[in-house]
Amino acid sequence: AKLSTEDLLEQFKGLTLIELSEFVKAFEETFEVGAAAPV
Repeated sequence: AKLSTEDLLEQFKGLTLIELSEFVKAFEETFEVGAAAPV
């Protein structure tokens, strides 16, 4: 299912900082990017 930007933001609002950092790490591993890379 494709989420809109608003849907994604709502999901992130419910996350803790630890969950967010884990997500970012997994995202970087999945897409092989660094946090500073333009999206």
